[in-house]
Amino acid sequence: PPLAEQKVIADKLDSLLAQVEATKARLQRIPEILKTFRQSVLASAVSGKLTENWRQNKDVNWSQSSLADICRSVSDGDHQAPPKADSGIPFLVISNISNGEIDFDSVSRWVTESYYESLKDIRKPEINDILYTVTGSFGIPVIVKSTTPFCFQRHIAIIKPDHSKVDYKYLSYYLSSPEVFKHADSVA
Repeated sequence: PPLAEQKVIADKLDSLLAQVEATKARLQRIPEILKTFRQSVLASAVSGKLTENWRQNKDVNWSQSSLADICRSVSDGDHQAPPKADSGIPFLVISNISNGEIDFDSVSRWVTESYYESLKDIRKPEINDILYTVTGSFGIPVIVKSTTPFCFQRHIAIIKPDHSKVDYKYLSYYLSSPEVFKHADSVA
């Protein structure tokens, strides 16, 4: 293009690329905004504010319970160092829990089937149990969605809800609420 048009193009690009950078900066703040919004919604849900209007014409009473009162068991992983195997039953560590899921693809440790079978039933995960990280990256609940047998280190708790007393999804949301995280942080 002629020199005059080159200047127009360069000026236009300066303007458009500045807009791109401003948009990029705003987009980079979105994860933190979403995290804050999520925490706000969770806080409203577990405090009762989210369903306040729905409950107005219903005979619904909220009550506080301990995990022991609403679960079949609350335990953690085996405290003994498990025997290592080249293959077999996956042995999870905290890093195998990410983005609210169990990442079986990242497992790098296994135990023998005989070791797994020797574990108490309260330490054998079942569908809709909740794993909860208790050290390091603590305060992360994850619902067990797989029938794949696995075991885990003692830094992970296993919560087996009594399904006649508590909805496992609600309990998982409650465990990820700011109120529970604040408590976990204070005792960590």
